[in-house]
Amino acid sequence: MFKRAIVIILGILLMPVCVSFTLALYEQLAYVGNDAQNRPYFLFGIAAYLFVHIFLYVPDRLYKSEHKGLNAAVKWVSAGKIKKLNPEAKAKEDEIHPNVILILAPHFVPLYAILSVLVYCALSLFWQVASFLKLLMLFMGAGLIFHMAFTAEAFKSRHKSLIGSAYILSLTLIYIFNIIVITFALSLLFNDISMKDFFVSAYKVTAGISASIFRQLFGV
Repeated sequence: MFKRAIVIILGILLMPVCVSFTLALYEQLAYVGNDAQNRPYFLFGIAAYLFVHIFLYVPDRLYKSEHKGLNAAVKWVSAGKIKKLNPEAKAKEDEIHPNVILILAPHFVPLYAILSVLVYCALSLFWQVASFLKLLMLFMGAGLIFHMAFTAEAFKSRHKSLIGSAYILSLTLIYIFNIIVITFALSLLFNDISMKDFFVSAYKVTAGISASIFRQLFGV
């Protein structure tokens, strides 16, 4: 019971970190093409996908394709060890499945968001693609929220027995890692995007949010 409470508390404490990493990424997006007007299209992509997912169509086949591809990559990286794992084996009430990292590893990479960066990079070798930066932001935003929406759904159904009480903690860690992966991919494509500045900004925002919460709770 004590372990379960600690895991839940850690997940809640990481929520401000999710906010700070999101804001740090949005800040870095201003350096995509050195034009801050490209940034809103990242948010438009998120909003557009959510509208489609909620009201029009749930592209589960796309997610299955993404998940199969990432699973294959994990198997290759782990030298096939993941084949020995049993993802259906249930963890004890207050414990996490011992192989949870390998099993859940595919959720740590928003594949379609990264593919949009790679396609843009490939096209830039042959054509002038600066005019498509807004489209890149649109697809990246949609790719990120697509990945997180299906990840959350997978955790509620297939992976609930693997993570036990670590549902919130797992989702927050995966979201943070997704943001880091996207920022890193963009930093390889755009020289003005700095991972150092990204982490410094995230730290400052986290410190500010934490201090504000502390003052609200304790009146300091």
